[in-house]
Amino acid sequence: MGIILVTAKPFERAWELVQVIGLPMIIINGFGTLLFMLIIQSITREEARTRAVQTNLAFLIADQTLPFFRQGLNQTSCKRIAQIILGLTEADAVAITNEHSVLAHVGAASDHHVPKVGIATGLTKKPLNKGKSSWPKQKGHLLFS
Repeated sequence: MGIILVTAKPFERAWELVQVIGLPMIIINGFGTLLFMLIIQSITREEARTRAVQTNLAFLIADQTLPFFRQGLNQTSCKRIAQIILGLTEADAVAITNEHSVLAHVGAASDHHVPKVGIATGLTKKPLNKGKSSWPKQKGHLLFS
């Protein structure tokens, strides 16, 4: 509005225009700012809620699998651990491996991921080569080594 007053000629007509548009502009800009702040606040709340849900899921998985981890990493305990993880996540399959072979595999492709036979796919070999667990970008695959 200041630019209108400085640049528009004649000044009287510019002043009339500013008087007409001034209050509506202030109200609409204030409303736009409020709406923007509410959107930012909503996004921040959703991120916090998502983190809380993920943390809760991690604790739930830990709570339910801990008794089986205490039994050691054998085929029976690993299969039960994988079943629990599969049931609590949106993964299509869960595999648990040691350095050399699949200890347990539940879910999709269980027919060719046979425990103690060896590593069947590159997706299973990848975390073994890196020496850490992975959750690949392909939805539905969860590997533990």
